[in-house]
Amino acid sequence: MRLYVLDANARAVAFYERNGWGLAGPQASFIGTTPVFDRRFMVGV
Repeated sequence: MRLYVLDANARAVAFYERNGWGLAGPQASFIGTTPVFDRRFMVGV
């Protein structure tokens, strides 16, 4: 299972790391013309 969290959302990043989700890498995308930086997490089901 994969999950994307905004890089600036430190509270969500900490929550998923604390609950066993592993960082799978950064992801950059755009919302309109605004760059958005995410962290991609993965966990086995």
